[in-house]
Amino acid sequence: MKEKKVSKIVQDAVVKAVHAGEDVISAVGNVTKEIISTIKAEDLNNKEKAQKLAKEALEGAKEGFEKAKPPTEEFVKKASVTISESFKENAPKVAGFVKDVFSGIVDGTKEVIGEHKKDAVKPEEPKEEE
Repeated sequence: MKEKKVSKIVQDAVVKAVHAGEDVISAVGNVTKEIISTIKAEDLNNKEKAQKLAKEALEGAKEGFEKAKPPTEEFVKKASVTISESFKENAPKVAGFVKDVFSGIVDGTKEVIGEHKKDAVKPEEPKEEE
């Protein structure tokens, strides 16, 4: 399954859940489980492939939530945990490095919400006049 397709599937599920008033985090978990169950074994046979899929699922979740309503930071963190749990439960062939997959998800989350920006400039504090 193509990564962009994964992102779009998760995005659509999130938008649908938000508009239907359903639990968005559960929707992310459910659609991730469906994706994992339909993926070829060779597409989840190593750490990099699993992390790439998890990152795409998270990106889709974020994009779907942004489409439906902001803010996203807390949602993205919860979605990361749900995606990680879906991998643990439904992808036993990657169970040996679930911790690494979760680390990849956390790194992906930081990228998605912009915490990894090295060039980020903090606004200057106004100087007090004497």
